[in-house]
Amino acid sequence: MASMNTYYRGRKAYELTNHLGNVLVTVSDRKIPAIDTVQYYLPDVISATDYYPFGSPMPGRSFSAEKYRFGFQNQEKLRKG
Repeated sequence: MASMNTYYRGRKAYELTNHLGNVLVTVSDRKIPAIDTVQYYLPDVISATDYYPFGSPMPGRSFSAEKYRFGFQNQEKLRKG
């Protein structure tokens, strides 16, 4: 009997780090077509942050989707509400 494997895009997240191991960008495995005739894809960016030395985020240089819950040095963010 053959097994059924199902793959759902958008459920995995990949963290891109700097040389110190701090996460700067997180992307999902979802593909976003760049134009009508698909010649290439754009990444689905979940979060991106630039930091000053010692971990303070730079103002105006960060983005985070509501679904992503981690911050600097993989610290879990506080939930509001």
